[in-house]
Amino acid sequence: MSNTLPERQYVAVAGFAKAGKSEITHYLSECYGFEVVKPSEIIRQELVSEEGEQTFSRAQFRAKGEELRSKHGPAFYLDFINPDSNKVLIDGPRHIDSVQAIAAHGGFTVGVVALPFVRYQRSIDMADKAVCISMGDFIEQERPELNDISGQGGQILRILWSIDPVDIIDTSYQTVQESLNEMDIIMRRHKIVL
Repeated sequence: MSNTLPERQYVAVAGFAKAGKSEITHYLSECYGFEVVKPSEIIRQELVSEEGEQTFSRAQFRAKGEELRSKHGPAFYLDFINPDSNKVLIDGPRHIDSVQAIAAHGGFTVGVVALPFVRYQRSIDMADKAVCISMGDFIEQERPELNDISGQGGQILRILWSIDPVDIIDTSYQTVQESLNEMDIIMRRHKIVL
């Protein structure tokens, strides 16, 4: 009998803010037993250990992310996971190279999308009413992701365009349970069962 672990299963969940990624990620962790790895949290922890501060600019995050990708490869976060984990969920990959690396390891990416006005309403419903922003400001914050698909921005769109359309869940007009049911169908299609 071999002492090696079964080959890892990799799933990534990508999408814009307030699309419903957190519900899908939580579900996959709780029901399917995936260890959740957040690349943004790894970047933040690296910055905290170097800088000693708790808040960082978008430019600092990007620079540290590029440094980690340069040092460890496009799926840098794989070097930070528990070596005993055989099911790994990457929450919020922000780089097309990372998604391609997940696919090279036999994994797949699920896109979670929702219409902008739906995501805006969700952000209002979840926010402190005293700090709510306008719909125009909400869209303006996303503009770099929507307009510049060749440079620093546009990464989420490039990731979503690379995903097989049957692996995209549109949560705009679904209940959370309907979205989770759709996730179950995707998991069965990829031969991952409860």
